[in-house]
Amino acid sequence: MGYYLINRDDPDKPFSQYVERIEDLIYHIKGDINDAIIVSGKKKSQPFFLRDSEEYKNLCSEKLRNGILAQEIFKKEAIKRSFIIEDIPQDQTSFINYNIIDSFTVKKS
Repeated sequence: MGYYLINRDDPDKPFSQYVERIEDLIYHIKGDINDAIIVSGKKKSQPFFLRDSEEYKNLCSEKLRNGILAQEIFKKEAIKRSFIIEDIPQDQTSFINYNIIDSFTVKKS
């Protein structure tokens, strides 16, 4: 476990700098440090901008954000009414497994 110094001011420097010990931050901070942002974490949990992450890009789209919110509301209501909930992955690779139902007749009782 170490620390990340978040760079907010200098676009020529990396966005974050990782150090093992908090004392090692002295090599990366110059001048007044009252406004410095330091986050503790593991080396592989590097901070990032949402705009740069494929995983979170959908959160930037209001339409998709509203869809995610609607799913959460639907799930809560279904649980309240004692329905069985199954989370279905929305990516094309996973979702294709659920399209097989279109290829044969299903009888509902």
